[in-house]
Amino acid sequence: MDSRITTYYKYITLKKPVLLYFRLEVIYEYKVENKIYRSNKVGLLGDYESSSKSEIERLHNEYKKGDKIIVYYNPENQSQSILIKDDYEGAYFASTLLFVGITSLGLLLFIFVSYIREFYVSIYAQKFFKKKKSNGA
Repeated sequence: MDSRITTYYKYITLKKPVLLYFRLEVIYEYKVENKIYRSNKVGLLGDYESSSKSEIERLHNEYKKGDKIIVYYNPENQSQSILIKDDYEGAYFASTLLFVGITSLGLLLFIFVSYIREFYVSIYAQKFFKKKKSNGA
């Protein structure tokens, strides 16, 4: 199988809410059973992102335009491919973001329900005590 980097984009700096991230973007071609495929998917989540600038610079030096590369593709769907099999940092970031988002949503829902409950309890208490006072007079 002949696989080469056809287009290379220098790493890009991304400013995410809390951290500074760097992204590696490449386009590569690979041939399987005399059919040529083209992809830009580097890791499991697409583009390869890392908070480590040195990691992206290392990959930048590893993947140059025209270089022969190893491509990992799905034997059942040969158009699906990646260059890096162990993109754990990207998967870790996505799962952490999902966890933080769901936890924050749950906390906000709890606060909202508590506020609404207290609001209705205070309205009921005001009506109840007004009736008590009027009955006692």
